[in-house]
Amino acid sequence: MCHLLVVIREGREWFLKEPIEETILHFIDLKTARESVEDLLVDIVVINADRDNIWDSLDFLRSYKMLHPQVPVIFISEISNEDIVLNAYRGGAREFLRSPVDPSYLRTLVRTLYKIKKTSKERRAVFGHREGDRDRRYIPLNLLKVLNFIEKNFNRDISLSTLAEKANLSKYYFCRFFKHYMGVTPKQYIIKRRIEEAKRLLKEEEMDISDIAFRVGFSYLNHFERQFKKYTSQSPKEYRKSLRKRPSI
Repeated sequence: MCHLLVVIREGREWFLKEPIEETILHFIDLKTARESVEDLLVDIVVINADRDNIWDSLDFLRSYKMLHPQVPVIFISEISNEDIVLNAYRGGAREFLRSPVDPSYLRTLVRTLYKIKKTSKERRAVFGHREGDRDRRYIPLNLLKVLNFIEKNFNRDISLSTLAEKANLSKYYFCRFFKHYMGVTPKQYIIKRRIEEAKRLLKEEEMDISDIAFRVGFSYLNHFERQFKKYTSQSPKEYRKSLRKRPSI
């Protein structure tokens, strides 16, 4: 049975009016939560921050994660500017959601996090509270959703708006969010994925180079050739030729 602690202003518990399967909900206001932070050991925490207590909520998040780094925390706020979102993740939040939140999505997220927690250790500690600037092993669930979408559609036109929507973030913040975890922009990531697929096709298929370019998602052959050389230091033709020169083992 999952014990879910919801830190929320009294009287606003209605946003989780539908029960969550195999989950016991515990509601507490922010003031009480801050006073008893050491004793609040549960399976998952949801912090629903109001506009007027956003910084106090972020302070509680940081304090809680320093004491209970193994507990996943979902941070919800109607304010989702870059400063707030970065502070939430740096404070140790496992997920950041913009309010109002779809209750069905939140229920699914809670169930998913609980399953993950039962099979692996939570790794979201406070940013700067351990060695290393960031844990590259950790990828938020909404970013995993984006990466899965890209994997299935990288050979098609993918707009930034579509990816930001998949992540439930604004376009402005999504680009920074993506680069924070992946080290490259969304556009660079998609191009790199296309180049990797092109390398596979050049190695395994006897297709014309122009056909490969179109198949992996490039609309123009010269653009494909420029990008391929940028990432491999070889033209597609040179890359295929070098493969054929390699002795088979």
